[in-house]
Amino acid sequence: MSEHSIQDLLKIFDVPDLDSWWQQVQKEVGSKEISWQIEDDLKLDPLGTGANQQQPILWNTDSNWKILEYLPFSKGIREFSQLQEFEIDEFVFEITSEAQFASFGRLQKPAPFSLVLPASLYALHDQIPQDTHFVRYDPLGSGLRQQLLEARPNFNWQYVYGLPDSSTSRRLSGILEKLILLLNEDREQVRRWRIYLEISSSFHRQIAELRALKILLLNLLKAFDLALDTHPQIVAVIKADPGKDLYANLIGATAKAVSAVLGGIDAMFFQSDENLNYWAEFHRLSRNIHYILKYEGHLGHRLDPLAGSYAIENATTALAKKAWEQIGRPDPQRASE
Repeated sequence: MSEHSIQDLLKIFDVPDLDSWWQQVQKEVGSKEISWQIEDDLKLDPLGTGANQQQPILWNTDSNWKILEYLPFSKGIREFSQLQEFEIDEFVFEITSEAQFASFGRLQKPAPFSLVLPASLYALHDQIPQDTHFVRYDPLGSGLRQQLLEARPNFNWQYVYGLPDSSTSRRLSGILEKLILLLNEDREQVRRWRIYLEISSSFHRQIAELRALKILLLNLLKAFDLALDTHPQIVAVIKADPGKDLYANLIGATAKAVSAVLGGIDAMFFQSDENLNYWAEFHRLSRNIHYILKYEGHLGHRLDPLAGSYAIENATTALAKKAWEQIGRPDPQRASE
């Protein structure tokens, strides 16, 4: 529609200018509200068409989120040589036995890569190359943790894993409680820590949860008098449902990946039970989701595109406040880098 025809419409409806037109439309449409719910006891304002005018949450805005390839060693060893020709930012190998560890030691390693090891293999840490980003998946006693930190200070011996929970706020407060325990022991390696968050199938709730998590993390760092740009990395874990077929899982994985990227993550990988008969197909096809979102959809940078959304902002704020209150702290304000 041309500017001339817009002006004609304004005259017809007796509206002096475009701003007045917009205010009139917003007033009429905004009077209609719908209700939505994330948790039973989480109060959200009814939804209209207004905007909260919130600023984006600044979070690694100068870099792209990373494409991770998660490989159980029993499966990945057969595909590893082929996978190196793809654009993958980091390989994550899950090793479960000393025999697998020995076989891995004979491989020509990609760079960079991470290892996921059981506690029984921690004693072999001196055989892991120094440039490895090691991910700890099992609890360690403080004495052993300190010993390992001193022996290999470049490794990431600490992590927090957010399992699915019926209560989103409880999952967030659980992550914060784990981080507080770690921060009380070590504040030097926070930038190297990783938060693994299993992405849910609830699209809008997941976006709000990721945004709330970032607000909470920034406030937690502020509470410990740490620089806000030293925050941990948020890694999205997208798991296949073994009860569904390949294509249903691919559709679900795509929706989860979009919510993770819009919510703002630092890295993402897809994971499935290695005993599934479509394990290889799922990993091959889900890898394309990375490329479609990042290169075809141009969603590589974390620019918080839903900042100001009435629905998302209300849910973000409500979740952040509730999780913060559950760990016994005052209401969080939006921290800024």
